[in-house]
Amino acid sequence: MRADARIDAPAQLAGRKIGVPEWAQTAGVYARGMLAREYGVDLASVQWFQAGVNDPGREEKVKLDLPAGLSCTPVRDRSLSQMLLSGEIDAAITARPPAPFVAGDARVRRLFGDFRSAERASWEQTGIFPIMHVVAMRGEVYERAPWLAMNLCKAFEQAKNNSLARIAADLESYLPLPWVPTEVQLAREHMGPDFWPYGVGANRRTLEAFARDAFEQGVCARQLAPEELFPAEVQNHYRI
Repeated sequence: MRADARIDAPAQLAGRKIGVPEWAQTAGVYARGMLAREYGVDLASVQWFQAGVNDPGREEKVKLDLPAGLSCTPVRDRSLSQMLLSGEIDAAITARPPAPFVAGDARVRRLFGDFRSAERASWEQTGIFPIMHVVAMRGEVYERAPWLAMNLCKAFEQAKNNSLARIAADLESYLPLPWVPTEVQLAREHMGPDFWPYGVGANRRTLEAFARDAFEQGVCARQLAPEELFPAEVQNHYRI
């Protein structure tokens, strides 16, 4: 956001001008949902603009049908970074930090100065750990061999567990950062032993929140349930 926007709390984004790289971007859906649910921001009060983060010309990839009161104006000849610096927008919701922020430009700052505490408070309040991606398989492959769905889940779960075991190791450094094992332990103490849960059951609260937000924000034509999105074979808890 602009450093001179006189915004000290998320609720003050109501009525402001905010840019997004794509309205249907997963991170944006979660962030707007958080603003509405946790901070009471009326999304319809915001003037939304869509443009590339650092380069002009980015276009929405899906057809939108925004609810009454919501509008998002595409901007083709300028980037969100340019619009932030010029004052055309007060803030931007992006998965990738705008170039001026990365460069240390004093005109651009984070909304949440202590973002780690804000994230922790959000987790404690909602239990939502935003998901960015899912693994998909072709319908005809699943219909031909339904057992593949669970086999893929088991394979990815085992790969995840192996990866976490490596980064949590005290005697070997798999990441060129200090205190990594300590950070892993803190995450486990705060979020549970499996802080990157896979599967439908462990992520139900997050999936339901995203489905609701996506519908309310015009990304989906109707509100979907997690059961509609995933094969029945992977919706139950399993052990490796």
